[in-house]
Amino acid sequence: MVGFGFTKLNLTWDFNAKYAILKQMSDGGSPVSLTYFGNAAMDTRKKDQFPNPAVFKSTDRWSFFHQLILARKITDKLSLQLAGSVSHFNAVYPQVDPATDSLQQLDNDHFALAISARYKVSNATSILINYDQPLTTHASLDPEKADSSDPKPNLSFGVEFTTSAHQFQIFFGNYGSIIPQVNNAYNTAWGFGSSTFSQWDPEWRIGFNMTRLWSY
Repeated sequence: MVGFGFTKLNLTWDFNAKYAILKQMSDGGSPVSLTYFGNAAMDTRKKDQFPNPAVFKSTDRWSFFHQLILARKITDKLSLQLAGSVSHFNAVYPQVDPATDSLQQLDNDHFALAISARYKVSNATSILINYDQPLTTHASLDPEKADSSDPKPNLSFGVEFTTSAHQFQIFFGNYGSIIPQVNNAYNTAWGFGSSTFSQWDPEWRIGFNMTRLWSY
């Protein structure tokens, strides 16, 4: 699979690809599926909108996401998935943690784990659940406030409906960006209160996907 998209967050274009390395087989072959997913995103804002335009380079616009996805269909109803990822930003800038007003230094590389499950309630309906755990911590210049500088995990739930021609997903979770590396390194929403980023920024977001299914 190959694709591209655009999001208004920093006027970002992203290009992605997914490749099935192994496929689970019922008789012989591999007992699991192994898939690679990659994403490259480009921030297309004007140069003077970056934190330090005096030393800005064109390569500072780019960030990357690499993920290996290990999955297995346990039964006809239950499927499980485990994924490890690394996000890379060509340029990172010290920023103020909105929760503590302390200055934090971000890393160029960020590691994370994710675990997901899908359970078929019926032939047309499935329940989805996913949890993302960041592994890399952000260094705070104030040791007493270091924990609050770290990116927050994500918990999401969803319902999937399938018809003969379409697949619909309705879900809610903590992540607020379409770009995976931004979610993993910069998420501030966690829990059921207001976000630490802004009093108007909710902890939970609602999403919707629609996929057209073809018979050939």
